Parts: sequence; C-alpha cells; structure tokens
Amino acid sequence: MLHGRRCTGPRPSILPKHIITYGGGPEGGYVYFFRERAPGWYSWHRDWFKEAVYTKLDGQVLEVWWDDGVERVGVVPLDYEPDENEDIRILDNEHMEYMAREEEDTN
Repeated sequence: MLHGRRCTGPRPSILPKHIITYGGGPEGGYVYFFRERAPGWYSWHRDWFKEAVYTKLDGQVLEVWWDDGVERVGVVPLDYEPDENEDIRILDNEHMEYMAREEEDTN
C-alpha cells in the first residue's frame, strides 16, 4: 500500500511517499528521500508514540511488482537484472530523482 499525504490547500507533494509494509501497531516500510536527507531509499520504523527511525539502504533499490492485483515491494541489489517476463518496476535513484524533478516542474 502506498501512503501519501492529504491536503486541502495547494497540490500535495508526491515525494516522499512512505510505503507501508507492516502496520496495525508499530509500523514501517520504505521511503525515498530526495532533499530531506541524503538522496536514496531508506527503511523506516515507528513505535507507538515515537518518531520514525530511518536507515539508509546503501547499494540497494526498491522493486515494485503486481501479483493477483496486489502491489508488492522488495529490496534488491543495485545490479539486479529482472527476467524479460517479470512485471516489475525498478525504483532506482535515477528514476526517483526524475520523478522529483517532474514534480518540481509542475508546481
């Protein structure tokens, strides 16, 4: 599940989107930071009544794929090569920085 921000004012930012991989108490997942921290993917975890803790994923990227209509995420090595028939999207630094620049141009 992709989790974004909601706002009633100007157009909300697409980045950073927190991808929640577990929740219901303590929660966590992945997020790509472009400006707020050193650019790259981070894992995050938040306990009850505490601030989120972020850990940079060095040398790894996120992949997104769809299985029976459900969006799934995983972390793979930087040199990962998908099979031709895999329905996935690799979210590497280049892709995420492009998305952030596209967003800046539309705001």
